Amino acid sequence: MPCHLITDCLYEVFEYLEEDKATLYSCLLVNTVWCKISVRTLWRNIWSYKYTFFVLKQYDLELSILKTLVSCLPDESKDFLHDNGIFIPSPDRNSPMFNYVEFCQVLSIHEVDMIIYTVSINQNSPITGSSYNEYLITLELFKMFMNKIPSLKELIYTPSQHKMVFDVSKVIFTYFTGATNCLKDLRVFRCNSYVCSEFFYQLSRICHNVQFLDIELGSEISNGLIDFVSVQQNLKYLKLKNYTMDSDWSALIPSLLKHTRTLTKFNLCGEGYLPMSFIASFETLKELVFRCSSDGGKVDSIGDFKVLQYVTFPQLTILKFFYGHPHKVFLMKFLENNGKNLEEFSVIEEDDSLKFIIAKYCPNLKKLFIIFEKDGLKGLKLIFESCQKLESMKFWCSDRYHFLDKDEILEIIVKYSPMNFHELQFYGIKYLNLLPEDLESFFISWQNRVPQKLLSIIILVDCNDKDICLEIEEENLEVIKRYMKMNVVRKLCIKDFDDEEE
Repeated sequence: MPCHLITDCLYEVFEYLEEDKATLYSCLLVNTVWCKISVRTLWRNIWSYKYTFFVLKQYDLELSILKTLVSCLPDESKDFLHDNGIFIPSPDRNSPMFNYVEFCQVLSIHEVDMIIYTVSINQNSPITGSSYNEYLITLELFKMFMNKIPSLKELIYTPSQHKMVFDVSKVIFTYFTGATNCLKDLRVFRCNSYVCSEFFYQLSRICHNVQFLDIELGSEISNGLIDFVSVQQNLKYLKLKNYTMDSDWSALIPSLLKHTRTLTKFNLCGEGYLPMSFIASFETLKELVFRCSSDGGKVDSIGDFKVLQYVTFPQLTILKFFYGHPHKVFLMKFLENNGKNLEEFSVIEEDDSLKFIIAKYCPNLKKLFIIFEKDGLKGLKLIFESCQKLESMKFWCSDRYHFLDKDEILEIIVKYSPMNFHELQFYGIKYLNLLPEDLESFFISWQNRVPQKLLSIIILVDCNDKDICLEIEEENLEVIKRYMKMNVVRKLCIKDFDDEEE
């Protein structure tokens, strides 16, 4: 019993380490029990490994993954590759310690394709010959995936764009032995709209319970995709990405409208005009996200949002706009109809009149992201006074928006933020020019609040800036750490600005 208890606890702990590949890798070396558990977690989504772990060179890491996969192939597949002049040595001379493939719950066509391609073009590559050899390896790997993965949870079907004689997207692995058992419980599916119809038709016969559907829309919408969307029975989260100006996805809308009773999250990404009238049918929506580029300052900068301004979504609690935003007239009318139930709202808009609309129509907000210019701090005070459930505020600090008087903003946060307020998020905090004495004074004032909530400070950065410092001067960091020890600050962390998209 004690042994089982320890194992169960380790499973729980390692769940929290899934994104921390470096720590998980070190757990492999502790003992046999730790090794078995951490291997399962590492291989759940092995394709994300190369983006989060940098001890090995990129080529060495991808070659190691490929060697491990090939070592798990059945003997007949290895013999087939050998007969065609393909020799990929195993990571070691012995048989693999685990059947790594059976731990996979995420399968990415793009990543498999790119690993094989990256290894093949290296001058020291064990893969020699034409791209036909790459195709043969891919074929055998997908036969193994379908046969050995007991229950795939996420499938990413977006082939890479490198030039190959044989298109991986033409490998219809739904025909392979074991595909039905492997794919029947699929919950997350990401794809391009132009993948061949036959694949979608086959998948439609197997998968009926996809809950998260992420589609990148191209100039073509295959009939098979329309059929696949139509047969899903419990679709909860839909993400549409449209970056092709000439795309026409009106043929897909009737299939989407079959999910008006189940869909709770909708995410629309793209550029230019994006049709939105069909969104009005999804009355069960709890979350609505627009990641759309501004359209040159036209009347409605993210498609035809004006058709939604009078629509009421009774269950909507989260509304976010990234980059572009609707004309303020349409947005204000939408908030008038839907603001009362909102708990989270984000928009990159510096218009002062919007602050007063938020204060008037969104009294139950818990999280807010909106730009405050220097002359708009009275709007911040009003929001704090009106939105008494507010817990978190995100501030945009950049050389484009010199909006904050640091002394005034810190004073307003201490004096007027609601009793449950406890989280500050800053994008571009270096532009605030905070001094150690500024933080010292702020923390002392916060410490004297009644009741006092432990503060969380989150620094948001662009993904390309992750290797830069926390944008906090060393002296300021020391002040924050000191007040963490004094139980005034709960945590300090750094996150990608785009992390909250999904």
